[in-house]
Amino acid sequence: MSLSKERNAPLVGAVSVGSTQTPINSLRVGAGTLSAGNVYHIDLVGAKDSTSAAVTFNVYLGPTATTSDTQLTTVAVTPTASTGVYVTGVVTVLTAANGAGTAIGQLHAVSSGASGVSTTTSPGAVNTALINYLTVSAASASGAFTVQHAVVTQGA
Repeated sequence: MSLSKERNAPLVGAVSVGSTQTPINSLRVGAGTLSAGNVYHIDLVGAKDSTSAAVTFNVYLGPTATTSDTQLTTVAVTPTASTGVYVTGVVTVLTAANGAGTAIGQLHAVSSGASGVSTTTSPGAVNTALINYLTVSAASASGAFTVQHAVVTQGA
């Protein structure tokens, strides 16, 4: 059995985010291609500036590739000043039939001396008949957080 894998373009150049949830990178998923059992992986690496403050990461799925799409999961971590953060996650499509579907996500963030795991318990609705985007975003409660690497891939 051969699985087709999709991958978005890796983030080119650093993206600095402030206190507003800012989309970092998205994977375009073709109309009608979301199927129950599809699994998507998220990897993100970044660094906090000289302030120690919570950084929140969200994952969205929907037709706009913005924070107005359905939020599937969120996680926050408070790194010490000037340290790196690694975020990894998974999104699974639970149901997909006749243009309607559900998906659920989980994120894990790790930094020096701090970690966080999302506690998502309810799946989000998605229109599987549309072109959708799986989007990862970030925001820093204070100061800036700079993302150096962010990729979203489809895989088993």
